[in-house]
Amino acid sequence: MRGYVFKNCTSLQSVTLSNKIEVIWFDCFAGCTSLKITIPKTVTIICENAFLEVPNIEYHGTAKGAPWGAKNIITK
Repeated sequence: MRGYVFKNCTSLQSVTLSNKIEVIWFDCFAGCTSLKITIPKTVTIICENAFLEVPNIEYHGTAKGAPWGAKNIITK
């Protein structure tokens, strides 16, 4: 997903990401303060501030650099 795609979209509540996505670019979901999202394991690169101010992210993959700006990452 390219950078800044949904930046500051405060009404965005959920997104279903394809298992074909490997990269989430800079600030892609930054400022989406209502978003709850589960990131597929296929995502191996998450760029800086991709999830800045996003309240909850669920991710079970191996991308480095957590928390990518997120307030909370669930990794169980």
